[in-house]
Amino acid sequence: MSNKPFQTAPRLRTCRIENFKAIRDSKTIRLSPLTVFIGNNGSGKSSIVEAMQTYRDIVIHGLDAAINWRGTFEQIHNLAVPHEKKILDSPIMEYLSNPICFTYSAANIRGSHLGTPPLRSAQWNMAVASDPAGDKLFILGEEAKTKALGERNAACVRRFPGWKKMKSNSPFRQIHGHHGPLGERSLLARHSSLDDFHSVLSIYMDTWQFVHLNHETMGKPRLENRASSIRNQSFILLNPDGSNIAEYLCAIRDRDLKAFEGIIESVQFVLPYLKDLQPSFTQEINRSIFLKMKEKDFDVPGWMLSTGTLRIVALLALLQNPNPPPLIVIEEIENGLDPRTIHLLMEEIRIAVDSGRTQVIATTHSPYLLNLLNLSEVVLVERDETGQPVFWRPQGDAEAESWAKDFATGELYTMGRLHPPKKEKR
Repeated sequence: MSNKPFQTAPRLRTCRIENFKAIRDSKTIRLSPLTVFIGNNGSGKSSIVEAMQTYRDIVIHGLDAAINWRGTFEQIHNLAVPHEKKILDSPIMEYLSNPICFTYSAANIRGSHLGTPPLRSAQWNMAVASDPAGDKLFILGEEAKTKALGERNAACVRRFPGWKKMKSNSPFRQIHGHHGPLGERSLLARHSSLDDFHSVLSIYMDTWQFVHLNHETMGKPRLENRASSIRNQSFILLNPDGSNIAEYLCAIRDRDLKAFEGIIESVQFVLPYLKDLQPSFTQEINRSIFLKMKEKDFDVPGWMLSTGTLRIVALLALLQNPNPPPLIVIEEIENGLDPRTIHLLMEEIRIAVDSGRTQVIATTHSPYLLNLLNLSEVVLVERDETGQPVFWRPQGDAEAESWAKDFATGELYTMGRLHPPKKEKR
């Protein structure tokens, strides 16, 4: 993990996912500084988040590590499209058509450690496929277009011996055969500009923060990482389940006591009976760290704290971290939180995103939370008549904006007034 923070947070502008789990083709989804996905259970909200995390894991950890813990490639490959055998001439390679495709664009990605100028914008995509027998998994193609400050658009494409242009329904202009995981680079196929871009991209994506908090693991004591490089580094990620929340808070306290005290003050706003909240250590068996809350004259250990308490502590710690992740992705953001706490959380999110320090993407089922959002911050997800998820922004829709003059966003959703126009349904 990089310990070099970004001075100005990069921003993910768009994403497009194809043939991943329930998603046949999300089309290009525009992402604002704050983007909240709303939709019925099973509509595809979690699939878009999992696709983002899968691609991030491919870049950081490699193809096998990213796919294996999710089951098998066949389990995440969309089954609603045909997967026919295709063959590349040289090197001879068989693969299944309609691969899983990831397409992103972002602004302000930096890579100054490489001695290269900061990138003002970048657009990149990747296709992942398997052979017909399911024995091999490989990156079928990669393409990146970058624009550095003071430079014109530049394309850097990974080319391998025997590559050829192909007609495809993927977002690529060119598809390239590539055996092996992302980290394996053939010297004959080395393309330095794309290698440099991958280095910049991996540092950016290594700081993406995914959150699906689990109060059971958050409350339990956890063996402390005692190496000074862990506690003293300038950037640390919260585990997706929140299990290292005590250590995360400890790192913030060590680095910026004022920021840590600000987090405690914010928690006290929703928990007025809280006197103090501190990471605590135990020497029993092994040196472990856990949260301890002081209430009146007694202490409450982390495993006795409520789901909502642990959740709001973790979310406030992320948002008020003096060096926050450039992208925070939160699943079911309202879980375990009462309406007053949700209101505080949304205020903290707005402060964080308005400052330009971070970008927040979240999923929700809460109409109350939607009432605190503008139409421009909402993406509706619903299945069309074929069962495929459709991702739709109500902003710019004449009917939705007309209703929004008299009703809040959450009210429009519960009234059934937010839905894609019929012409956009497939």
